[in-house]
Amino acid sequence: MLNALRQCLFSKHSTQSRDQSTHHEKQTNAGHVGRDRLPAVECSGAVEREFIPLVAGDIICMMQNHQPYHVMLIVDDPARPLVHSSASERICGAVQQSLRGLTKTKLDSVSYEVFRLTDSTLQAVLPAVDEIAQRTTVNTGSAQFHYCNANTPRQQAIELPMPFGRDRLTEAEQGEWLPFTEASLYRALRAYTRAEHQPMRPYEQLSYRNALGETVPEKTIDQLKVATLSKNKGLSCSQFLTLVFQAAIIKTKLAEGETSIAPRLATELFECGRDRLKAKQIDQHLGQSQSQSQSQSQSPLRSIDPLQQQALADRLDQVVAELRALPLMKQETGDVALASFMPIFSWDAHGITVKRLHDYLRSDDHFCAMGALDIEKKMIRSEVVGA
Repeated sequence: MLNALRQCLFSKHSTQSRDQSTHHEKQTNAGHVGRDRLPAVECSGAVEREFIPLVAGDIICMMQNHQPYHVMLIVDDPARPLVHSSASERICGAVQQSLRGLTKTKLDSVSYEVFRLTDSTLQAVLPAVDEIAQRTTVNTGSAQFHYCNANTPRQQAIELPMPFGRDRLTEAEQGEWLPFTEASLYRALRAYTRAEHQPMRPYEQLSYRNALGETVPEKTIDQLKVATLSKNKGLSCSQFLTLVFQAAIIKTKLAEGETSIAPRLATELFECGRDRLKAKQIDQHLGQSQSQSQSQSQSPLRSIDPLQQQALADRLDQVVAELRALPLMKQETGDVALASFMPIFSWDAHGITVKRLHDYLRSDDHFCAMGALDIEKKMIRSEVVGA
């Protein structure tokens, strides 16, 4: 009886539209739609608390005064299962750590909601999510983190290889939700490339000497190698989580043979020099600049001489054509359907905020609100009605 009621409690009660405009409308109004995400079950009996284990792929949203404040991901590491882009007093950047840090915050105004990908047709992406999340963060138990910690003054935050993107967070908060475009796909492909194929380089911000000017042993340098999704500007917690999921979807599609990356596009994605193409250049080239900073900045196509401008335009045309030619990118009508390439997290990573992500998780049928995190037991606390 208890299991039947539990299934009733977590059953989905709406059908998601595949139309992109409807999807965008759902995200816009998710704060209203998602309030009934965990419907009340009306039947006689006492309310019982059930504790459910966390599993890899669970998304934890930290709430402060009932408002979404921070988002984190659970990975398959019993000792340090928490992955996020942190902006705490001591750690700044993409980090993998234990749940113990959450127990330090015991304010009545702080709570944690847990969401889980429950669509069985999409759960094949979770192993890739786990792998990419762990690969692109610094584990607090690693030699790299201990070195960073030892060489950072106590009054300063440890700056990790991928910093927390404060400027990008501010831009997203001041702007609007951005749809998934050719530039968004390029950004996701670059995240995949960086996570999977980026040369593992030593932690450059510390160079080869520590804070005391002492030479770092070569063996230690080898232990300070890491892949990052954005080593310069960084990413906010919601932007980082978005790119991890988008990169994982691409990795899964490639592994299953559903898609492949054309030679020219692959060359651009692996380019690490100053001349590498940026996603915002694609937006500007297509006249799709959507963020305030992009619309106000001068187009890169106008800042060079005519020959270089034409060469760059041709280069962008070829990249856009190869992006649009990716399998599963077209509907039967022949219209480009970029969002269909991303069945979940189908938006531009740079336009997402914690609130927008939280609203999406509460309203999207691929995910289920599992309950609140009990930070003492480190398990999900759900309430079911007993017989």
